[in-house]
Amino acid sequence: MTFKRSNRDKNLPIWVNTIVPYEYKADLNELYNRWRHKGFSESETIFKVIQALLSLLFATVRMIVCDLSDFISRICFFLSPRFPKNLEFLEKSFLYDYHARSIKYVRISQVAGFLAYALFGILDIWCIPSAREQAWIIRYGLVCPIFLLAFVLSFFKFAKRWLHFTSCFLFVIAGVGISVMIALSAPEEIGYTTYYTGLILTEIFGFTLFRLRFIEASIAGFLIFLSYEIVALFVQEVLSSYESTIIFVNNNFFFVTAFIAGMIACNHLEHYARRDYLFRYLAENRNLKEFYLLGKHY
Repeated sequence: MTFKRSNRDKNLPIWVNTIVPYEYKADLNELYNRWRHKGFSESETIFKVIQALLSLLFATVRMIVCDLSDFISRICFFLSPRFPKNLEFLEKSFLYDYHARSIKYVRISQVAGFLAYALFGILDIWCIPSAREQAWIIRYGLVCPIFLLAFVLSFFKFAKRWLHFTSCFLFVIAGVGISVMIALSAPEEIGYTTYYTGLILTEIFGFTLFRLRFIEASIAGFLIFLSYEIVALFVQEVLSSYESTIIFVNNNFFFVTAFIAGMIACNHLEHYARRDYLFRYLAENRNLKEFYLLGKHY
């Protein structure tokens, strides 16, 4: 069966029709005829067609790269909240204001975290009896004292600049502590497969109540997630049986969902904190309002 070529592209070589999109064939056909009428040989005309195709290819690639770059910049803007370029000078003052306004809530969260971490030690008696002593050493000898120390230091001026670093450290140490408890538990104990829910509670505290910035909270949350994966894969060896593999997949579904939800919540909290600060700043400096409107709205 043979196909009849249209009049529109009858002068184009077969290989051009094969690789060139239909909407570009008319332009190439016009160039092809123009070069042929100017007296160029067949080989010279084909060479020029190749040059035109390469130019078209480079232009397409350039357009794709520009669009991709814009898409990546938008993703980065979402993943790392920040002010527009024309208001980047506000970053330092915002961080100072953010820390100052967060300290009261962070202290409350530290007390709540201390109480929760301590009270959950009661469950160790029944859920991980074989590792109860080690778990209590982690809870009452390491994590809870660090919570108390961070709370006390928050009242000292020299330590306030490290408030978010301290909260981030608390976030990580609390989560890793639970992962270690899971590693110390016996396979027949309840906590062996259920204590991962404590990591989800830790993620909730870290992403929302500790008032961490998005990047800080995401890194800390990922370290906790990584600690659980290491324990599950290399200590519990969950992939050694079908049943344990299903439990591992089930736990990860809940854990990863909580992790992503926490990231989204933390991102929005920081975004709205920045917007609130910006509006307050513009209200106090009305001469900057027009300058702000010239840039991208936050």
